[in-house]
Amino acid sequence: MKRWIPPVAAVVALSVVTLIWNSVPIPALPSENAPEVSARVSVACPQLSTTAEDTYLAAVSKGEVRVSPLNGADVPKVGQQVVLQEQSEPLRVQANRSHSFGASVWGAHSSGADQGLAAAVCVAPASQFWFPGVRSHKNAVAEVVLVNLDRQEAVVDLTVYTAKGQEFPQGSRGIGVQPGATRTVSLSAMLDNGEPVTIKVALSSSRVAAFVRQRLFAGKQGTQIAGTEWISPSPSPEPVVVIPGVPSKISGATLVVTNPGERATSAGVELIGSFGSAAIAGADALDLPAQTTRTLQLPQAFTDEIAAIRVTSTQALSVSLLADTTKELASNDPAVVVSTAVLPQNAAFFVPVAASAQLSLVNVGSKPAEVSILSGKDEKPEKVVVPAGATAAVEVATKQTILLQSNSESLQAAVVASKKVGKIQGLTVLPVVGEDSLRIDYTIGYDPRVGS
Repeated sequence: MKRWIPPVAAVVALSVVTLIWNSVPIPALPSENAPEVSARVSVACPQLSTTAEDTYLAAVSKGEVRVSPLNGADVPKVGQQVVLQEQSEPLRVQANRSHSFGASVWGAHSSGADQGLAAAVCVAPASQFWFPGVRSHKNAVAEVVLVNLDRQEAVVDLTVYTAKGQEFPQGSRGIGVQPGATRTVSLSAMLDNGEPVTIKVALSSSRVAAFVRQRLFAGKQGTQIAGTEWISPSPSPEPVVVIPGVPSKISGATLVVTNPGERATSAGVELIGSFGSAAIAGADALDLPAQTTRTLQLPQAFTDEIAAIRVTSTQALSVSLLADTTKELASNDPAVVVSTAVLPQNAAFFVPVAASAQLSLVNVGSKPAEVSILSGKDEKPEKVVVPAGATAAVEVATKQTILLQSNSESLQAAVVASKKVGKIQGLTVLPVVGEDSLRIDYTIGYDPRVGS
């Protein structure tokens, strides 16, 4: 049988058609952000204290919040404003993604292991967290608290950045957290370091919400309580890091700076206040070897107003500030002040304790920035303009919902709260974050070559 041979004309015609098709320019694929789908966002709130007395959870939204145990066994508390006293277990808080939303836990203790004023922002599950400024030695106990809201086991690895370099202590890898459960990892057994360190929490499987509880002790035997604080997670390292909410007239301040990169670098430190920015004496050039943490003792009472600190480098850094209210250990309440992400377009918070509360705003942009502050049942918001490259501090009411709205992309914020708790001069700084920082924008496009 003869093999069939296509006519030469047909082959030529097919080649011409193919050439023409490949020569036709393909139009650019238009894309657009997917419209927001009404859905709930979930955050985890740690159990702030081992004793339920004088602990609070505050969750507020312009819409509705739902507060329930991790296992969902109880009927959730629902409302625009949910404040629970005597919180005795970690909780899940849910809110509609399309509304401003905020949740935090607070504690005020005059004595005991948790003495002082403390607060922690509730966070959404993620695959990575950074905690600069953690202390773990004979007079400091630190615990990493891991909360798993998902339905599958999470596996966590801890990396420690010390003055000597990057370390992986025994027991820091492959830490399992069961679904709907909380696991507390003590750093005392794996880390004894005289200087503050930075802890990186990374997930090799699933996600968790992570927090750090810090307890300090004094005396030769390490039995005298010197304060307790919760460390909120910092954003991922950046070359320019800004810390809002630096308290005024503190007796001692230590800047903790970590360079997690593989190359050495240096960093400059400056103070940002209502007057603008200024250098801090002795902090113009901080040398940072690769994958190390360095500390810098700042001058006593280096700021007489609530301010911000900016650290600038050519490489990504993680930074925090350790603040002491007094040199008297018996009445000191340490605070760890962390950097924050840009203030979202809509944010909300609630201070459930009777304290002096100041909203610290810093504008790192080149133009003035405006923010609207609506307190409680006020009908008209207060409008605050923050000058370019400067800060502003606004007293806000406690035990009321505070709603913030701003179109600026250069504002960062924190709440500085102080309160006399027994003999303790309580101090804590809560970073202001919002639902916008948790939002994921999906981009949808179409290909005109694909039929419907």
